[in-house]
Amino acid sequence: MIRSSYYCYCRREKTLIQARSLGAIATRNNREVVEEAGFIVLSVKPHHFPVVLKQVGRDPWSGKIVLSVMAGIRLSTLEEVLRGAGVYRAMPNINALVGLSATAVASNINDGRGREIVENY
Repeated sequence: MIRSSYYCYCRREKTLIQARSLGAIATRNNREVVEEAGFIVLSVKPHHFPVVLKQVGRDPWSGKIVLSVMAGIRLSTLEEVLRGAGVYRAMPNINALVGLSATAVASNINDGRGREIVENY
């Protein structure tokens, strides 16, 4: 079995420490996370998305699989700004807090590999 590395961006020192204790490679550099990861989960509040884009730039997204759980950011918008990425959108519901949830996944691409990665995440 291939062991995956988990990268994450953390704003606070406490979160960096917690993420590292779970085995993640935690950093305060969003660009580094996107450059190193092949599968990226965008889980920020929608008003923070422009900040992430500014920090990362537009180039590193190409060839990546991106799963967005940001409410209100359309697939078409994500595809436009994350050029070259395989973009998916998921909307988990509140029941995920108790482990019983349904999650809708949407994409404009028909890529079996990307879809399998997203659905198994």
